[in-house]
Amino acid sequence: MLRDFQHLAVSQVLDAWKIYPKIILQLPTGAGKTHIAAHFIMEEKGHVAFLVERKTLVDQASKRFAELGIDHGINQADHPGHSPNKRVQIWSVQTLARRPHWYTNHGIEPSLVIVDEAHIQHRTTYKFMENHPQTKWLGLTATPWARGLGKHWQHLVRPVDMRTLTEQGYLVPYTAYGSKHELDFSNIRVMSTGEWDAKQLGEKMKQTEIVGDIWENWCLRAEGQPTLVSAVNIAHSKAIVEMFVSHGVPAAHIDAYTDSHTTRKAIKAFDSGDILVLSSVTKLAVGLDSPRATCKVLAKPIRESHAAHVQAIGRVLRPHPGKSRAILIDHGGNIQRLGFPEDIYQPELSTGSRSDSQVAKSERKVHKCKQCGFESHRLPTHLSPCLECGYAPEIRKSPRVIQIQGELVELERATINSRKPKDHVTWYRMLLGYAEERGYKRGWAWHTYKWQHKRSPPGGWYEPLPPTDAVIRFVKAMNRNRGRKKA
Repeated sequence: MLRDFQHLAVSQVLDAWKIYPKIILQLPTGAGKTHIAAHFIMEEKGHVAFLVERKTLVDQASKRFAELGIDHGINQADHPGHSPNKRVQIWSVQTLARRPHWYTNHGIEPSLVIVDEAHIQHRTTYKFMENHPQTKWLGLTATPWARGLGKHWQHLVRPVDMRTLTEQGYLVPYTAYGSKHELDFSNIRVMSTGEWDAKQLGEKMKQTEIVGDIWENWCLRAEGQPTLVSAVNIAHSKAIVEMFVSHGVPAAHIDAYTDSHTTRKAIKAFDSGDILVLSSVTKLAVGLDSPRATCKVLAKPIRESHAAHVQAIGRVLRPHPGKSRAILIDHGGNIQRLGFPEDIYQPELSTGSRSDSQVAKSERKVHKCKQCGFESHRLPTHLSPCLECGYAPEIRKSPRVIQIQGELVELERATINSRKPKDHVTWYRMLLGYAEERGYKRGWAWHTYKWQHKRSPPGGWYEPLPPTDAVIRFVKAMNRNRGRKKA
């Protein structure tokens, strides 16, 4: 039985399919994307292909379909569930790469293809898409922010966000703890992907003077709680596991080279409570369904990938009996750098062009108290003291801090006004609001935004927002500047 927001998602997808055959459905991790997929599968009369990102997720999808009463086969020759004559077939990308023309060779045209974790782009998936242009496609993901996703998918459906599902009790709230001090990665090489070099970063993160000790902070904030760890590389992950094991805490490491039997065994042991800490680099970042996990240790600093950031945190937000709140222990400074996950937003799919402004960004900036390191959306001032320690500093630009070992402190939310929000859509909408208040045409906001940012505003039709003091000050300064130039 579908929940209200899932019925809304189904309705919006059906409406979108009337115009666009290739739809991305964005729902937060834990919102039941597989249940929604099952609804479409049961309603579909023709052949259906359900495509998962890796072989280890095949069994997970098969188990869920079996629970929901969907008769299906697994298109993998050596799998016990191999049954190619079934109407519904579960595929891994790896198997599909070896059998790209399987449906054509069998004289079958699938009427629906569902792609799980559609933000992970595979050439195999897009080649399959080209081979079946008349098929309906549905991509499922919590983070449809990959650059170039809009080249292949035509429309984004976003029926509900993380904040709403948390308020309604479908996701658990969380408490986040971040470092008191900034991490200095200026000497770490940046790769073409935009992220830091994993080898150099791994060596740095293994140094005890970088951040508060993982073990001590875990004991302080989440001792005894089922914990998932995201590490920089395999060596870093194994070092973390060895640290827990040396203190008598049952822990295990899995990676891309771990065989499927060992991986399934480790995840099963974690779900049963035989293992308390499970660590990996990327193996646990996608598709893992383990609601028992209560704590997430973010030991891998992420430079700019909002998708990786949100996917990592989403693993511990699923509800579970006796679980009232999740705990995030951020040793990488990711929340300070990228924002709280519910604040990250992208209105449309990215086409990947140079002029494309559709890039995921946090709608609100995270500020940090200089005295205690407490992080929130509100910058502590003499009029608005820090909620953690009561410190009331004057507003001034803080000097760069050299990272040292230290205790983690709690992060929390509040609203702030920033002069240039990272969310360009919000800034543009406030310019529209300024124009509306003063009777200007919408074109004034368009040209003002372009004058400020040296590029066109984000595409699409946006409703105006009331301008903040920061917007009003900016417009006044712009007018003064233009007046001096005319003189």
